[in-house]
Amino acid sequence: MKPWLEAKTRTLRRRLATVLVVGVWVPASAAAQPAPVPGTIDTILGQSPEQVVSALAAALGQQQMLQPGTERAIASAVMDALGRSANAGIRSMSLPLDSVGLANWVQPAAVRYISPVGGRYVMDAIVSEAANATTRLRLVPLFIAEVPESDGPLGGRPLPSAGVVERQILGAVMTQLSGQGR
Repeated sequence: MKPWLEAKTRTLRRRLATVLVVGVWVPASAAAQPAPVPGTIDTILGQSPEQVVSALAAALGQQQMLQPGTERAIASAVMDALGRSANAGIRSMSLPLDSVGLANWVQPAAVRYISPVGGRYVMDAIVSEAANATTRLRLVPLFIAEVPESDGPLGGRPLPSAGVVERQILGAVMTQLSGQGR
């Protein structure tokens, strides 16, 4: 890895360490949210918020998108946040991708923006109570192509998702939920 990228990665990891220990946040109200991000999955699940949050934290941990061993603490913090707000979320770690991996997970038209440096992705999972004891789950991706000379807050260019990672996470959540009933 190039020295400037190693330094940037170390700095980013230090800044994210505090957020990643808990990884929980309360998103703005639905009315204030912008148009859907490409690849976003928005679904209603027949289980309670507690079951969905537990399955979600386990699935994200299994996919190595959370700090190891934090799944229970994150699930508990999300449930606490849901007690105070209409919705709460989990933000994954920022995970690096090489240029080939990034190209496989974004829309084909966006591949031209990927440099040999590659990029990274972050997933937001937003949970809220829905009608009749069901739970709404939104999975919102953020793929970023690294731009070495970028001084913007993202450090690169956001790219539209092809929906691959989001479907994998939803599948892992569904597998966890089916295992809870046993």
